[in-house]
Amino acid sequence: MRICMLTTFYPPYHTGGCGIHVYQLSNLLAQQGHQVEVIHCLDSYFTKREVKQRGRYEKHTNLKVHRIESGVGRIAPALTYLTGYPLLVGKKIKRILEKDFDVIHYHNISLFGGLVALGFGDAVKLFTLHTYWLICPTHYLWKFNREICQHKECLKCTVFYGKVPPQFWRYSNLLDKMLKNVNALIAPSAFLRDKHLEGGIKTPIEWISNFVLPPGENNMPEDRPQYGLPFEQLPARDITPESFINEQTRIGRQQIDNKYKLMWNEINRSARFTGRQKASNMQRQLIAKGKQEMLQFNQRAQQQLAQLRNIDQLTQQGMINNPDEIKARMTFGADVAKSMYPTPEKEKPPMQQFADLDTYSHRISDELEWFKEDKPSKFPGYAKLLGPTGAGVLIKHYVETTRAKRTVRIMYPDTEDYTIKATPEQIAEYDMWRQEGRDVAARKKELTGQLGVGRRRVQPGTKGGTFGDKIAESVRPRQAPTAAKPKVIRK
Repeated sequence: MRICMLTTFYPPYHTGGCGIHVYQLSNLLAQQGHQVEVIHCLDSYFTKREVKQRGRYEKHTNLKVHRIESGVGRIAPALTYLTGYPLLVGKKIKRILEKDFDVIHYHNISLFGGLVALGFGDAVKLFTLHTYWLICPTHYLWKFNREICQHKECLKCTVFYGKVPPQFWRYSNLLDKMLKNVNALIAPSAFLRDKHLEGGIKTPIEWISNFVLPPGENNMPEDRPQYGLPFEQLPARDITPESFINEQTRIGRQQIDNKYKLMWNEINRSARFTGRQKASNMQRQLIAKGKQEMLQFNQRAQQQLAQLRNIDQLTQQGMINNPDEIKARMTFGADVAKSMYPTPEKEKPPMQQFADLDTYSHRISDELEWFKEDKPSKFPGYAKLLGPTGAGVLIKHYVETTRAKRTVRIMYPDTEDYTIKATPEQIAEYDMWRQEGRDVAARKKELTGQLGVGRRRVQPGTKGGTFGDKIAESVRPRQAPTAAKPKVIRK
């Protein structure tokens, strides 16, 4: 099938989970043989961030991404948000959606496309409800920025909230009119579905939970930010395993003591109903039970401390090299110990490093295809005739003039012509990718020297094999040259 995704944010131009959801869903559909196209907005992203997210986001060959930019910055998403009409980018969106798609899947379109985009194209249309945007201006049913919304006061709430200006389309029939073009809404939870039905949404809503990628199939970038374990699992740095066990022992003893005190007082209060003799027997049983529980708890604590002392003794005998890590694993658990004492990663072999760099260089080439720099005129050849002083002045003037007249253009997605003039931020991104390419080339050259491969690169299909064959041949163990054996002349 031919599927189109319309979303405001898409990696690496994303600010939250919606963009990641579309990214993973699109790549999974592409892996299954579907032709997928994604349309997203650059203007909306740069209203919230100044630079794009870190990390490499690889895409499947069956996936095509359209990055739409109006040229007027944050004005375009602001107008879409207020009116529900894509006033400045509507033609670009409509031109793409009018292709022969089988399915058009809408996601977060509050800043890009708006409700009117639901009427573009002729295909089966789905709309995933990532938030409560259709029924709530603040997206989250959080009234006056302090309580759960139970009775609607949208205009007063948006004014009080401050971050959200009033949306004029909410006071017309635009929502009901545009939702008639949608075949089904998708709700990730039953609660979200029920809230939309309570809010008056008449379009059929299907409850489909968000998916989780199988182990080993996570296509997220490896160098994305890692948030680690929940904060309650991480012990403070000044807490040692011994002090932690002592503190837990003290707390445990206090809990046992409080528990049996409550039970003792409850027996005393019920003594007038059960009789003094029966209450006295229950208290004796309670004392014996409490002593037994406290004894078992103290024995477990003493065993833990004894294990820690044994580790110290083995360390003094030279039998253990990492006592702190072993103690942390025994006391806090394996996951927390791994976070406290991370194992240094082994350096990848040169062949694997070279392959990773080669993949990254393709990524850089794809990014640089969006840019085109107008080359300045060549440096005049008569500089040598002016002498050292005159040539220096001419060179300085030439460099300053070239920098001032530098022009970088961006490819227009529809015509694939370089007609859009790049902004200073985009020029900085272009320079960054060029520098990345130079760094990757230098590192590949360094690895090539380590591998023992010569500078001569043989193209595929020519005599001598490919460049990869040369690398594979170079990493094989070489035999030391042997002395030539004297010829034996037989009679």
